[in-house]
Amino acid sequence: MTPKTDGKRSYPMKQQVFAIMLAAVAAVFLNQPLWAQEQKGPRIEVKEATYDFGKVVEGAKLQHVFEVGNTGDAALDIERIQPT
Repeated sequence: MTPKTDGKRSYPMKQQVFAIMLAAVAAVFLNQPLWAQEQKGPRIEVKEATYDFGKVVEGAKLQHVFEVGNTGDAALDIERIQPT
């Protein structure tokens, strides 16, 4: 007895699973660089990006020190900062 195909190709289950797995692996592989590239240039590192003073009396002078470092291999120029 031959299976009905209604003019459509019929693939065994193993081939379908293999095709799906191959497509998934290809999608993951193509989403990644072929080799690891080191980022060159300056790289800013801020230990604490925000600080909450809590409730403050109007007119009070506030101060906080943010530690900023450069972990890159070139000079880091900070040209402007802006409080929020």
